[in-house]
Parts: sequence; structure tokens; C-alpha cells
Amino acid sequence: MAVYLLSDGRVAPVHRKVAASSGVARAALESLLEGPTTQDAADGLTSAVPSGTRLNGISVHGSVATVDLNGTFGSGGTSQSESARLAQVTYTVTQFPGISGVEFRMDGRTVTTFGSNGLTVDDPATRTSFEALTPAILVETPTAGDSVISPLHVSGSADVFEATFQLEVVDSSGQSLAAVTVHASSGTGTRGTFTATVPYGITAPEDGALVAYDLSPKDGSRQDVVNIPLHLGAE
Repeated sequence: MAVYLLSDGRVAPVHRKVAASSGVARAALESLLEGPTTQDAADGLTSAVPSGTRLNGISVHGSVATVDLNGTFGSGGTSQSESARLAQVTYTVTQFPGISGVEFRMDGRTVTTFGSNGLTVDDPATRTSFEALTPAILVETPTAGDSVISPLHVSGSADVFEATFQLEVVDSSGQSLAAVTVHASSGTGTRGTFTATVPYGITAPEDGALVAYDLSPKDGSRQDVVNIPLHLGAE
């Protein structure tokens, strides 16, 4: 299970462990409302969800989850932070099979405009509603702080030029251990999904990272860089 925090203002998943139950979506939301852990903060992750936000309830009808939060959820912040907190909840809930949209309520009242800036809320809100807050390359597996072994399995979505980008595993000093070219199912204005396998070789476990990026069509420089710290296991 993941909760979606923010990295440089855009959604970023982080794994959380919860007991298996029929209420996993509720558990995910409650974990999100607890905010970033100390390690999350060390990894540069933040949250736009106001402290003191509580979950009143969640129900699912068809493909739409109705999420009822207390009034604190809509308090304070810029239009950017208000949109970001809506995105965090939407992404966290829609990670579960069969749920594609979220209807927001606060203290039992359906939300159509949100926060002090009068942000219009799609009904239901979907991941597409927050494309501007989604990184060009969204890696959903692995997530920051995960312990992994070779070959590293990577999945997510991307909207990049010609649907092509790079994945690289680096060691604790930033030296490349392995790199592959990845092709998403679509790109250049349309978000597509991807899966990839990156085999790497080390002789002893160490900290490292997965780096995702695409190359500028103008000058070949790296852009849309995503850095995910990992604990690399030896083969």
C-alpha cells in the first residue's frame, strides 16, 4: 500500500505497511493524514494536507469513492497547496483496483468548490484532474526508502517526448550501476504506463537510488529528473 506525498510539489508515492483487511482504503487515507515520517522528510518529501485533518468516513459506489473529511482539510494555503492536497487524496484512493474517481465531502457536505481560493473540484476527481501535479515520469514501484534486489522491477506512468525515457540505478557515490531505455505505452501529451526491469551488480548491500529522466529534444540534456533513494541488496 502507498500514500502519496509531495516531491518538489508533485505527487510521489511512499509505501506504508498495514494489516490486510477490507478497509485498506481507509487505512491508506488515515496513514496519509498522519503526514510524512522522519525518513520521508529526510528524503525531501512533504504534504499539503493540513495538520489536524481527520477522516470522517469513506464509502465506495461503483468506481467512485466518497471521502468525507473534516473542515480542517479545506483551511489555509494557496491555490497550489489546495490542489496538491486534493491530488494526494485522489492518488492515494485510486491506487486500489476498481476505484477511478473520488467525490469529496467535508463534514458531510459535497464539495464542488474548495478552500479559500474557490478551487473548482471535478465530480468525481480523477488522476487526470491533477495532471499538472503529476511528474512527467511517475515511478510507483519502487518507492523512496524501499529495500530492493537485482533485477529491479520498475513500474509507473509517463508523459514524455516520443514516450521514451531512461532509468538508471546508481550507488551511494552516484556512480551508475546499470541503465536502460524505457518506452511507455504512449507519450508526447498523453500519459502512458510502463514496466521495466533493471539488472544491476554489487558485491555488498549499500544505499543507492533509482534515477529516471528523459533527454531534451533540443540539446540532449537530462530533464524531468526523478531521484528515488533505495537500499540496494546484493545479488
